[in-house]
Amino acid sequence: NISFMKSSLFLVVAMLCCFFTGALAQTEFSVNVETPGSLGTLVANANPDYLTDIYVLHVTGKLNGSDLAPLRKMSGSEDDEENYVFVGAVRELDLAGATLVKGGSPYYSEYSFSQGGMVDYEAKDDTIGKYTFYQCHRLQKVILPKNVRGMGTDVFQFLQ
Repeated sequence: NISFMKSSLFLVVAMLCCFFTGALAQTEFSVNVETPGSLGTLVANANPDYLTDIYVLHVTGKLNGSDLAPLRKMSGSEDDEENYVFVGAVRELDLAGATLVKGGSPYYSEYSFSQGGMVDYEAKDDTIGKYTFYQCHRLQKVILPKNVRGMGTDVFQFLQ
């Protein structure tokens, strides 16, 4: 039956279009951060849809706390202050060519009952600090910087 064959062909073509459209959206992106604190701007300028388009991210250069915050956001972290879940798409994060440096803004903050206020977590030289990838729900694979000398607690808690 010609009608059945046309319908079947249309269905196959429609499925292939959906498959290729989805595959194209899952991009891989590489960025070199020459100036610590500039990662968010570099990625946003290169791809305005970075929160939904970048699935695999390769980062080289120097990263401080101001860079770790957008990395968390891109990886589906949760902002406790606003109770807003970000829609970041990064599943794989390659930091092998990156160096962690002290400085920048805090990459994570939480309320501490024992201290009676907010506690800020800031970047330290060559250290993956406490909560760095905490609640980054989309993140499935992380390649750490080669020069990491220390790691805090709860770094990877609540990953997918």
